[in-house]
Amino acid sequence: MAGLDFSTLRRSRFGVVVDALDRKLLEQFFVTLDATLKQLVPREGAPAGQQAIVAEAARLLSGAPSWRTAYHVEQLMVPLFAGPALEVELRRRLLELRRFDPAIAAGYEALLGEAGAGEALRSACLGRIVNDLQWRYEQRNLKRLYGRSVAIKTSLIFLAAFVVFFLPRNLLDAQTIAAYARHMVLYTAISAGFVGASFSMLIGLRQRLAASTLDELRNTQRLAFLLARAFIGAGAALILYYLLESQLLEGKILPDVERVVAYVRGGDAGEGGVANAALLILWCFVSGFSEQFVPNLLTRTEAQLDAQGRGGEAPPKPPG
Repeated sequence: MAGLDFSTLRRSRFGVVVDALDRKLLEQFFVTLDATLKQLVPREGAPAGQQAIVAEAARLLSGAPSWRTAYHVEQLMVPLFAGPALEVELRRRLLELRRFDPAIAAGYEALLGEAGAGEALRSACLGRIVNDLQWRYEQRNLKRLYGRSVAIKTSLIFLAAFVVFFLPRNLLDAQTIAAYARHMVLYTAISAGFVGASFSMLIGLRQRLAASTLDELRNTQRLAFLLARAFIGAGAALILYYLLESQLLEGKILPDVERVVAYVRGGDAGEGGVANAALLILWCFVSGFSEQFVPNLLTRTEAQLDAQGRGGEAPPKPPG
């Protein structure tokens, strides 16, 4: 039987780059498969009905290692297990399967425990269990890769949000900012919502990844899907800005947009202008951070305006 050669180890698993640790695991897996194959083949050689299987498995093991090849060899080796080796392999595989899906493992155990469950049935069950395990391992690996993609893209969106927020102050001179003070305040509000939404995505990342299925992760890792959440936060901040500017919302902890505009223009350099600017940024950040903040605010605003039209109630206050 040909020896193992790792000099041409493939760098990808189904098109995805394999890291150094993954390559070490793959190398060890190939060594284990090669040793198991040699243990299963009798010293005098494989029986006539298994010679083609042994030859094909040996050919694959001597080629370029990959996870696809390793899974193929595992499936080819199933008919080679017999007697005590078959029982040991069945028990080991059932223990593996129980970690992923106890219900399916219990179903196999019940089938194997029935009277008349001979070697042919046990070998068939082993083949199906190997297929089930390979599918679940590949699902787990894909979830890990999709999760890594989501984490990287979410971090980049968060970084981009900060760049967008501070961009005008680094590109525009003081006269231009003062001349377009109202536009600058609007831009600040929208970009604060963008930062809030991206921050919300980042801190909820681990919980979201753990709760997501493979199909959900496949959609989530798309850049358009992630950007949609950030744009929703920016849109929520825009709505809140106009609610504040229209004075439909009133309260001591709410900013006065006109004072913020005067502060940006340079006409309100006191503590009031700074405090109102900070409050505007804070509330717009919150509106982007919480997906339900602005929808709930709009619902309450609509209800209170209806009541005001009927009975003259006070203007609505933000949800607290």
